[in-house]
Amino acid sequence: MSSSSSYGEYSGGDGGRYVPRRAVERALGRELEGAPHRRLSEKIVPADDRYAVIMNCVSYALANTDVRYDRTMAHGLGRLRKDVSVTFGRDAEWDGTQALGVFEFLNRFVKAGNDNDVSEGRALYLLPEFTNGDLKRELYTIIPSLQGGRSREVSSNMELVNWLLRKYADEQSLSDQDALFHGASQEEGETENDFYVRLRGLRRLCGCIHTEGKMKSRYMQGLGWKIRVDVREHNTGNYADGPPGAICPEEG
Repeated sequence: MSSSSSYGEYSGGDGGRYVPRRAVERALGRELEGAPHRRLSEKIVPADDRYAVIMNCVSYALANTDVRYDRTMAHGLGRLRKDVSVTFGRDAEWDGTQALGVFEFLNRFVKAGNDNDVSEGRALYLLPEFTNGDLKRELYTIIPSLQGGRSREVSSNMELVNWLLRKYADEQSLSDQDALFHGASQEEGETENDFYVRLRGLRRLCGCIHTEGKMKSRYMQGLGWKIRVDVREHNTGNYADGPPGAICPEEG
């Protein structure tokens, strides 16, 4: 998903490849029709339609929509986890404690999953591996065992994503975070680079619903007036990727 707010496209995080969302949903629907014990979760319908995309579980669907997975495929899961962790970040596991961290977590997982051609079926068992603490223990109580047995609360990756969104994606908190992004300004003693990094973090916690153009505009508006004048006088308004030397937290 990441920075696109249109219904037509979604990407698995900044720099990830783009996938038509309608095509993903149709493909998932066909896959799930052939697996009666799996189904697409009921979508969350936020009061503010600006948040409809980032709170829709299908926005985090993987490009490989194959939902098949059984214990005969489990032997390769450890190797796949190592490959995915290279993109995801070896120490980026999420424990559910950071408010709205679910968006950053899911975006990271989608990008890493697509980079390694992870299927929807494998993702159901791979996603919990990138969590820790009580959250990880809870996830393993709600997904089916690879050894079979009784059904659990969720039976597909989309259901698992929807469960995470319902648990952690509070619309009021998202609205409050959005307001912080729009109201952010450079503080006394804060360098342009530090302000950029802070603003980038606020954008990330909003689920990256704001485009790079909006990020640039908000950055310029938030700078101290003297710095804004200096920037314009020297015609250095090329801060779409941040001030000189800035590193986006998603990229660094």
